[in-house]
Amino acid sequence: MVPLTPEQLEQQAAAKLLEEEEERRKARKRKKGRIRELEEIRAELAEKELVLLEKEKELLEKDQTVMVLREELEIEKKLRVLLTKEKEKAEEEASLAMGLCTGGSMLP
Repeated sequence: MVPLTPEQLEQQAAAKLLEEEEERRKARKRKKGRIRELEEIRAELAEKELVLLEKEKELLEKDQTVMVLREELEIEKKLRVLLTKEKEKAEEEASLAMGLCTGGSMLP
């Protein structure tokens, strides 16, 4: 190996410094690009989360509507049973009254 002159050493050192500086710039650029990309992803995720929250709210409202309709149906069924019992009771009382009326007219 031939020893380098001071000028050559200085040129090598300067070239090395320039190369290192260029690498640092590229790294910063990549880092800024990644940060920007992450910020965009975060924004997209926030938008998607809002959409999901709105859909969840709609589903909850629909679920509550279904629950109310089921409760109303149960109440209607119970009311129908009660009305049927009342009707049967009224028919029975009417037949008893008719029997008493016809039986009373048979008495001397």
